[in-house]
Amino acid sequence: MATWVCSNDTVDKFVRQLVSTCKNTGLQITEEKPPLRYGSDNNIETNLKAAFMDAGQGCRKKPQMILVVLPDTNPRRYAEIKRVSDTVIDVFKANVQYCANLCLKMNVKLGGFNSFLSHKQLNFISETETIVIGADITHPGPGEGESRPSIAAMVGSLDAQCSRFAATLRIQRSPPGTRRNDIIQDVYGMTTELLRAFYRTTNRKPARIVFYRDGASEGQFNEIRQTEIAAVKRACADIEKPSGSGKEYNPPISFIVVTKRHHTRFFPKRGEDADRSGNCKPGTVVDRIITHPINYDFFLNSHPGLQGTSRSSHYHLLHDENKLSPDTLHQMTYKLCYLYARCTRAVSVCPPIYYADLVAARARFHFKGMEWSEESSGTAGSEAARAWDERFARVRDDLKQVMYYM
Repeated sequence: MATWVCSNDTVDKFVRQLVSTCKNTGLQITEEKPPLRYGSDNNIETNLKAAFMDAGQGCRKKPQMILVVLPDTNPRRYAEIKRVSDTVIDVFKANVQYCANLCLKMNVKLGGFNSFLSHKQLNFISETETIVIGADITHPGPGEGESRPSIAAMVGSLDAQCSRFAATLRIQRSPPGTRRNDIIQDVYGMTTELLRAFYRTTNRKPARIVFYRDGASEGQFNEIRQTEIAAVKRACADIEKPSGSGKEYNPPISFIVVTKRHHTRFFPKRGEDADRSGNCKPGTVVDRIITHPINYDFFLNSHPGLQGTSRSSHYHLLHDENKLSPDTLHQMTYKLCYLYARCTRAVSVCPPIYYADLVAARARFHFKGMEWSEESSGTAGSEAARAWDERFARVRDDLKQVMYYM
């Protein structure tokens, strides 16, 4: 990293420690003394723009990152910083807690990757061009009002190591008079964006698609088959039409829904089969007896328990044109859990799901001039909804190809 700026007071010692940690972990820092700027909450956008200019003038290059050290966890300040960094000044912003964790985030925000598995470990993904997609949808919480939109997010892998993911998102509303549901309305458009991002990176179209979907209940599985899976198929078929080649593009699709909110828990019968916390060991799979009698599903305990009882993720295979064997699906899903970029341990849910959730959560900060935690008083429902939609700022195109949301 050659061009960056750090802002806030009493940070000299911290910057030296950060640079040292980056070097020890393999992240090259050519500018060891970045310009410092001290700001306040009065005009965060102006302060960040000024910091952006300071870094650019110091090295005559576009800054790669702005490092902001915050005095506390004020959510309004944090939200405004995220909005400006994602939608206004086109630069990565990193919030500081610990140097080692920060290095992990900085590396992926700058286009690198922190870990990878060999081709043999991810054989199904690496043996041919395969895109792994994650999707999630979030809704406003209780008490946040009916005028706020839901946010749907999708991420797609850009390499055979599944270490880098492009992101796309949409705001959406249910038809008037109906309750919010978990069906993503523009799967077609978002899938098209991710397929194009994959092609720009690899110069090839995906030969296979593996789709992990979060945020859906079992009662919506049939609707997902009729809408979302059909939309993915249409996106593949239509993306080839503008080229005029006349060739049909119809890659096989495997669609897996992941549910985390369930009451099933697993306990080892023998002490030697437990990990240090008394939970089932990572890699434990249950796909018989207590699973669905017709549709294929399985429970996967992919993470080591740190405290309390581990909750296994529940995976449902809704659609499978790749003809995945149970062992192939289990192994692929489990090994992907070791590639989450924010930590060095296996996580409880497949990382594309985590990334899609992070993108959707980050987008809550992209409403300019609106307080997500407060309902506008004295405003009609339709007018308030229109105000939220009009103030939603789009993520800059340059950031969509990197993991800005980490």
